[in-house]
Amino acid sequence: MKIIYADPSRPDLMKIKEAAEVILNNGIAIGIPINDIAIELGSVQVANMVMLGAYLQLTKLFSDETIKKVLVKFLGERKAHMLDINLQAIKAGKNFIVDSGVTYA
Repeated sequence: MKIIYADPSRPDLMKIKEAAEVILNNGIAIGIPINDIAIELGSVQVANMVMLGAYLQLTKLFSDETIKKVLVKFLGERKAHMLDINLQAIKAGKNFIVDSGVTYA
């Protein structure tokens, strides 16, 4: 399980720790069932992308287009077949945050 600390004013907390499926948003913990969401998508291996999607929804660091370009480059031709499920996982993480009504303070 992972905790992501999402508080740009506290660079000492901008890290990922093994502990629980939570994003700390300015001191508010947001529980995210990343493994359950990833399994619903068909692969627990994309749990990290679900978490990334949740983080991106909160921080708005990169556009969807930028994320897709990075994934295409990262996956390359050899793993291009994994692009769709990774994008679905990012979208699912974003949707979880939207559906939960959480915003970045």
